[in-house]
Amino acid sequence: MSQNELTPRQKRFAAELVAAKSLRDACEQAGVSEATAKRWLKQSAMRALVRELSHQMLEELTRRLRQLGGQAAETLEQAMRSGDASWSARIRAADSVLGHLLKVSELLELEERVSWLEEALKGRSGRHEP
Repeated sequence: MSQNELTPRQKRFAAELVAAKSLRDACEQAGVSEATAKRWLKQSAMRALVRELSHQMLEELTRRLRQLGGQAAETLEQAMRSGDASWSARIRAADSVLGHLLKVSELLELEERVSWLEEALKGRSGRHEP
């Protein structure tokens, strides 16, 4: 079964799962029972869609953090020049943004490397399932 063969309801569940805090929350938002969700998650097309949606969400988060990263760097630079104590909250926020940006960048790199390794292993073993 390919992703194109998933029903709109299955696709909605996949989107909810990626955004939800838990499987239960995703099921409630999509109007699907947990038993059905677990059955769907055994399908390779569903797992592939969830991986794709997760990757897209992570890329969007990275884009947003990169935009904030420039502002964070400017804030740190201004604070270093000013020496004003009122900058402390802004500095903490800028530092936090930069820290998260680095973590998300590392996660994206790891995800790409794992995906590459999975594809390489599929090619060697002839398997079509992750």
